[in-house]
Amino acid sequence: MATRNLEQDVDALTRMLAELRSEIGVLAGRAGDAAQDAGRWGARRVGHAAEAAAGEIQGHVAERPLTALGLAFAAGLAIGRFLVR
Repeated sequence: MATRNLEQDVDALTRMLAELRSEIGVLAGRAGDAAQDAGRWGARRVGHAAEAAAGEIQGHVAERPLTALGLAFAAGLAIGRFLVR
């Protein structure tokens, strides 16, 4: 009699564990989908910000080409100096 109750309890626990594994799988899938959506949203925002910055930089270069050339030259010298070390 006690053995039968123990077997029933073990069977019940086995079923519950299987259900829990299934639910955890579903939740993990949902979390992964949410992370992908957040990543896509962030990538779009960064893309829009980069496009806006590029447009602004192009405007400054068009207005002052010599200044932009001088700044690019100075930045190249600085980067070259740091890379040599």
